[in-house]
Amino acid sequence: MAKKDILLTLRRAVIQQLNYQEDDASHLSSIRRHFTIMNNDRFKCFFDSHLKSTTSLNIDELFIFLTSIYNYLLNGNTTLNYSDLVLAFSENIGVDNISKSIIHLGNNLEELRRNSKKNYKRSITTKYYFEKPLVFDKPLIFLNNKILSLHPYTSQKRLSEIAHEILLKSDKSGSLRRSYNKAFEQYVGKVLKNTFENIIEEKEIVEYYKERKIESKCVDFVIENEESPVFIDAKCISPHLQLMVSDSRDVILGKLETTLKAISQIDECSKNWKPKGYASKEKYSGLIVTNKSLYFSNVQSALSMLHYDFHLDKKYYNTTSTPIHRIYLISVEDLEKLCATCNTAKLSLNDFIDFCSERDKDISSSCIDTKQHVSAFSEKFLSPDQDIDYKLEGAEEFQDLITEMAFKMKASSRYWRNGTNNFPTMKSHVETIKSQLNIISEQN
Repeated sequence: MAKKDILLTLRRAVIQQLNYQEDDASHLSSIRRHFTIMNNDRFKCFFDSHLKSTTSLNIDELFIFLTSIYNYLLNGNTTLNYSDLVLAFSENIGVDNISKSIIHLGNNLEELRRNSKKNYKRSITTKYYFEKPLVFDKPLIFLNNKILSLHPYTSQKRLSEIAHEILLKSDKSGSLRRSYNKAFEQYVGKVLKNTFENIIEEKEIVEYYKERKIESKCVDFVIENEESPVFIDAKCISPHLQLMVSDSRDVILGKLETTLKAISQIDECSKNWKPKGYASKEKYSGLIVTNKSLYFSNVQSALSMLHYDFHLDKKYYNTTSTPIHRIYLISVEDLEKLCATCNTAKLSLNDFIDFCSERDKDISSSCIDTKQHVSAFSEKFLSPDQDIDYKLEGAEEFQDLITEMAFKMKASSRYWRNGTNNFPTMKSHVETIKSQLNIISEQN
């Protein structure tokens, strides 16, 4: 029988709260982040080509569509007429592409019934009790004359997450995922460089190893300062379903393979990286930056919950280097918030990790998720009315996209509203969309 810990059971309950406490700013920031990563100079053409072959849309068109639907729901709307889709998008992306885009977000009633029947007779186990709702992945329902959003928040959350899933959905060879992971790593690097100085990148670490004939794992970034270095590894991972619904240590541990590798990389790199000759390793620190929160805080508390001794696992562990209680897991969204606080208050990553380590010594202030530490850090060092110095990577380009979206939608709307003989064409387009949604849904 799999071992359990009461803290894992509590963690599972807390996740159900944290996962649905993101605000509108967080959702829009997620869309902006995915847009920026997919527009990476090195990989954009590759991503664009694949999107065009699977959705007939390029990156800009996909994000214009997703963002406009998001804004429509943000205004409190729960229904969307097919004619509104034609008004907004038919002249920009084409009628066929409207169907190909929105099919990722919903089901017609028949498919919804089929999916419900699949789960109707299964027993209500603990796993299924904590699973996300059936309609979360596709929160829109295609009715006869309109599209229904069962809950605006659920739909907005899904819209904020779905872009890279659409891109990677048919990635059979793994080449798209590898490219996206690299683009994510470069994005994290830009976020760090917008705030901190003395950042050493992976290629420089590799060169350092080469000069000294060292054969060892390395991290993506090292931030050097007068106190001690911070070793940072970026992993474009999101929590597997089992990480969110299980309280079994064996099940959870089995889904943390990439995280354990990152700990090992930090551990080995901190052993070999000594360009400034730091005498003590007690203050060495590490950050593992993930795409979405894994709902753990520091590595020591996570492994303790899992009754796992990293030091005894020869697969990963070499020698004691960075103290594992000073290695934290943080989502890229929370890293951006942390960087904004550090920018504004003129603080370092070491200041943050010292703050977290001190809080984690006391059970009353320790946290399940680093997100909670980030909030407490901001509350302590920033006043409520203080202007926060956000330096969001890709913000200007995303704002340009929003401006382009508004312009194109107004132009399309004017085209339809100014025409005197447009009603038959509009009706024909609506029927085409409805027909295609039914056909495509049945094929899926």
